[in-house]
Amino acid sequence: MQILRGIDQLKEFLSQTDCSDGCLADTGFLYGASYTDDRVYKQALDVFLVLEEQNIPIRTNVVGRMEFIDLVFRKQVTLGAINVFSAMNSKTAHKSLYDLLKSVRDEDTAAKRNGQSYKVGENRLKKLREKFIESAGDKGWQSFCSKYAGQMLINEWQILEGDLGLHFLEVMEGQTSQLITRPLHWKDMVQTMGELGVRGPDAMIINLLKASSLNLLVTADKDFEFSSADDISLQNKAVIILEEVKNTELQLVK
Repeated sequence: MQILRGIDQLKEFLSQTDCSDGCLADTGFLYGASYTDDRVYKQALDVFLVLEEQNIPIRTNVVGRMEFIDLVFRKQVTLGAINVFSAMNSKTAHKSLYDLLKSVRDEDTAAKRNGQSYKVGENRLKKLREKFIESAGDKGWQSFCSKYAGQMLINEWQILEGDLGLHFLEVMEGQTSQLITRPLHWKDMVQTMGELGVRGPDAMIINLLKASSLNLLVTADKDFEFSSADDISLQNKAVIILEEVKNTELQLVK
C-alpha cells in the first residue's frame, strides 16, 4: 500500500487510479474536515475539496459513524461545561462541580493556546455526570444534556452528514455487496489486529479496505503508516495521512 504525502501526491494518485467508487474515511478525517479548530483541519479541508471536485464519494463504516458522532457529542458537552462555568458564582456553587468545570475551561484554554481542539474524554464525561447529579440530581444532568446536546446534537449531525456527503458501508458477516467484493469475516479483522498491531476499529477499516473496491483511505491516524504490509489485497491502494498544521499556520486559517 502506498503512503501519500500531501495534496500533490494525492492528485497524482487520483490521476492514475480509478476511485469513482469512493474513498474510505476514518473518524479523524471526518471530524478534521468539520471543525476549524482541529489539528488537521487545513489539510482535511484541502483533501475534501479535491475529492468533491473529482466527484469521489466519501464512505465510512458503522463504527466510524459512531465514533464521529461521539466526538461531536463530547465537543458539545465541553462547550456546555464552559458556558455553565462562566455563569457560576464560586461562593454559592457546588464546590466540586465548580472545580471540575473550571478545569474543563482551563484545559480548553490551554488547548486553544497551542492551536488544538479540546474535547472531554470518557473519564471526564463520567465525572461531569457524577458531579451534576451530586449538585442537582438526575434531572440536573438531564437538563444540562438537553440544553447543550439534545436536539442540537441531532441537528449538527444531520448538517455535517449532508455537508460531507457521507455514504455508509454496511454488510453482514460473510456477505458481499456491490462495493464489498470479498466476504467480510470477523476472524480476518482479528488477524489484522494481531499482524499489524492496531486497535479493533482501525483493523476494521483496513479489513474493509482490503475487501472493497475502494482504492483510497483518508485518515488522521499515523497508526495506518504501514506501507510494508505484505498483503496482495492492498496492492495498488493508498492511504493519505493528514498532517497537523503548525500553531502559526492554524491561526492564519482561523
